[in-house]
Amino acid sequence: MTGVDKMHSFLIGLYLYLRREFLELVTYKLSLMLGVVSAVVGIVQFAFLAVFLQQGNSFPSLQNYGGSVMAFLVSGALFTGFMSSSLSSFSQLISSEQRTGTLEAVLTTPFSIGRVIAYAAVSSFIQLVIGTFLMITFFWDCILYPLQR
Repeated sequence: MTGVDKMHSFLIGLYLYLRREFLELVTYKLSLMLGVVSAVVGIVQFAFLAVFLQQGNSFPSLQNYGGSVMAFLVSGALFTGFMSSSLSSFSQLISSEQRTGTLEAVLTTPFSIGRVIAYAAVSSFIQLVIGTFLMITFFWDCILYPLQR
């Protein structure tokens, strides 16, 4: 099997895994709603910080790092999310498959367990990037931009 074939096989497996994750996400409505509520709580926290900054308050110690509070918060949130995701992807994969009763089915697929774990990690990273993008977009459009007018 050449390198291109291996990459093609990996990408097809990743697509199938992401599709399965998406279908599972929309199937469990409570989990989806709790994820949305969690994102809203994060946005509200950033909103309070935006109001704090709009009132003329600042963080003088951030000047040593460029002075951008938003860049500091987003990069910290991304770093924390990636670290948390990478450290817990294996245990979350096992517990999720056990809860849904599909652990045996996943272990009998033609993909190795290492590949399935890689798919879980990539899926988690994609969800983190999409969530962060949506949070930044909503934060800018709905909270910061109206405050700047």
